[in-house]
Amino acid sequence: MLTQQEIFQEAITLPYKEQAELIEKISENLKHGIAENGNEKTKEKELSISERMAIVKSLAGSLKMENPPMTKEETREIYYERLSEKYK
Repeated sequence: MLTQQEIFQEAITLPYKEQAELIEKISENLKHGIAENGNEKTKEKELSISERMAIVKSLAGSLKMENPPMTKEETREIYYERLSEKYK
């Protein structure tokens, strides 16, 4: 089964006429689905613990910075060096 991103990538490669037809078909399908189910919200699937852990593991390290921010001591040292150079 294709992911949503893969479907989107395939859809944008289509000619504009075919993209418009695809949008129309999706719209009709949504209208039909809403008419059948009324205005009920679709129930969201509850993720299992193993699925949640898989998501966490896939995100591990994604926010790691290449160069960590300076510590207070490093910042003060640079500041004092600049002051000392300024007032020589």
